[in-house]
Parts: sequence; structure tokens; C-alpha cells
Amino acid sequence: MENEVTARLVAELAPLAARFLRRRSQAVLATRSREHEGYPSLSAVPFALTPEGYLVGLFSPLAPHYPNLRADGRCALLLAQDNAGDILTGERLELTAEARLLGEEGAIADARDSYVRCYPRADAWFRQLDFHFFRIDVVAARYNGGFGKAAALPVASLQLVSPLDRAHTRRVLDHMNDDHADACAHYWQQAFGEVPAGEVRMAAIDGLGMQLRCGQQLRWVAFPEPLATAADARRLLVAMAGG
Repeated sequence: MENEVTARLVAELAPLAARFLRRRSQAVLATRSREHEGYPSLSAVPFALTPEGYLVGLFSPLAPHYPNLRADGRCALLLAQDNAGDILTGERLELTAEARLLGEEGAIADARDSYVRCYPRADAWFRQLDFHFFRIDVVAARYNGGFGKAAALPVASLQLVSPLDRAHTRRVLDHMNDDHADACAHYWQQAFGEVPAGEVRMAAIDGLGMQLRCGQQLRWVAFPEPLATAADARRLLVAMAGG
């Protein structure tokens, strides 16, 4: 009976957690401190989700989490709801993860593409300020949506891997940004009930929705239904644009 209750709770919470993760673009990163042996160290970090299903961070060697992760890649990220009032009543998601510095040229290029689309200013940090990309693989997850709505979740239930591979993802993003900027602005206005303050770019897309960026502001828009193929993406984007 207990297993059945747990299974029902996981089935209920997993879609909420998957969407909550995509609505967050920043997290508190916990690493094992090298300065204070045996104690945890906390840092606030932006992140991006890749089509392959891992997270990307761009870290400076001057930041304490950089040497911490070089010495021990085991870490955790806490994603929390903004302006939740009582923090115990707001959504939060804990991700247990393994992080590693990327050194291979192709892996760095892929990470840079995903990250810079979300945070364009960061490209200068990579090129000029000796920042480095880390790959962060999620190995466990726990979601809490408020009282009585907490459970450990299978990582697969977060649907981190996109049904669109990296090549398809790039083509969709480039096409929308180069040829359909008006549609991107329309998605923003329809989803958030406000006229965007500037140009809207599509920064990411996967099976559950799309990440839109206006200036330095990132916002996630859910699809009305999950997509499975590039053809699905075209159909949904056209429909959501009023076509």
C-alpha cells in the first residue's frame, strides 16, 4: 500500500518538478570546501540545460566552487521559488549531481552554445576572463511543492534529455531568431500578458517548452502538449504564433 501511495505521489509531482526546473535559471550550488575541510560551501550560479540532458555552468577559477569541484565533483543544487513568502510553502527542487571541467574542444563548443544563448554577456567572460565550462550531470532529485507534496524522483522523470538533438535544436533556434522574431515577441506577450521591453530571442527549446530571453531576462513558456519530433516543434510553434 505504501509503495502504491509513493508511486502515485511521484507520478503527480514529476511533471511539476520538470516544469519547475525549466522555470529556474539560477541555483544555489553546494560543494565540498577545500578551504574549510569537511564543511560545505555555497555559491549562487546561473545554469543552462542542454539538449543532451546535462546542465552547464560557467565558473571562474577565482570562485571558491571552482577548485572545490576540481577536487571533488560531487555537488548539489537547490532551485527555489521566487517570492514564495514562507520558504517552506514554496516550490523547491534539490538536484544531487556530479560536475566536471570540460576540456575537449567539441564539448566546450556545445556547452558554450547552450549557455551563451541564455546568457550572451557570458561569452566575453569565457573569451577574455579565463572562465571555464563545467558539465553537471544530475544523479538524483527531490522535489518539494509544499506540505504533503514532497518526494524523491527518478532523474528520468525530469525529462532532461530533449527529443530534439543538438543539430535540430540549433536549426529551430536559429530559424526562429533569424526569421520569426515577431513570433517570439508574440509568445512572450501571450504567455506573460505584457509587451516585451525589447527584442525577444528563443534561447532554448525541448520537449516541454521554450526558453525566451528579452535583454537579460529569461522566461520559460510551456507547450500545450509535449513534442516528440522536429515536425511537432514546427506545428506547435506555428499554432502558438496564431498560424
